[in-house]
Amino acid sequence: FTGRPLPKLVQGIVQPVSISGGDRYSLALDQNGSLWAWGSNSCGQLGNGNRENRNIPELIGGISGVIEMSAGYNHSLAVVEDGTVWGWGSNESSQLGDCGDRVCTVPQKIEGLAGCAAVAAGSNHSVALQEDGKVLAWGSNAYGQLGNGGKQSSRIPVNVNGLAEVDELSAGREHNLALRKDGTVWAWGS
Repeated sequence: FTGRPLPKLVQGIVQPVSISGGDRYSLALDQNGSLWAWGSNSCGQLGNGNRENRNIPELIGGISGVIEMSAGYNHSLAVVEDGTVWGWGSNESSQLGDCGDRVCTVPQKIEGLAGCAAVAAGSNHSVALQEDGKVLAWGSNAYGQLGNGGKQSSRIPVNVNGLAEVDELSAGREHNLALRKDGTVWAWGS
């Protein structure tokens, strides 16, 4: 891969409605609820069943009906119409839950999550916004990014303490932000 000093049209994505950029890879959601991925694939973050880089967008198989998605450092997350969360890519710190492997090259359902409306992928952690406005987090917790008052990592999604009525989430490398319905912004982690 080489750098590109000027913008260039990305060809091949059918009717995109949302995009997300990770570490040297990208995701696009189309209006049919399908996901497209391209870029670096060293940890399987393109979800195509292998670890080969792709310089043109490729449809991700094994997942459909996607309503929200997020590209993290080396892992990806998606929420599907039934409110479940799916993940793929690096699982070094259990940011994909208990998928059983250090790398998951195809989308897998993350157990313990239901009724979700949005997700945000950080570096080695993940967060999900439930339809009722509560927030769950899992993965690395070295800097308190799970928001549960401790620093112990978790394969299982845990409640972010003292946070409710959230409208929007964003995850950084080792921190998170939440925008509540009352217009206030809350932050935790590094």
